[in-house]
Amino acid sequence: LEQFNKWKKWKGITWDPKPQLLAPLRTIKTTKEIELIKKACHITATCFPKLVKKLKEGITEKEMARQVEILFLEHG
Repeated sequence: LEQFNKWKKWKGITWDPKPQLLAPLRTIKTTKEIELIKKACHITATCFPKLVKKLKEGITEKEMARQVEILFLEHG
């Protein structure tokens, strides 16, 4: 969203949203897409409690992002 807001400020550029083009991509999922979404949900549900335990005062966003990446790669 931040990047989009930057683009909106460019002079000479007109934003022309086409929701009718994107709507079918959002509403119709293939069996494979559904499987991948379920897998992503399972990985998130598995990793989230472990990540919460790693939260502590003084940890940086960068350190936390590294922990997210490590756990997600280990689990999926």
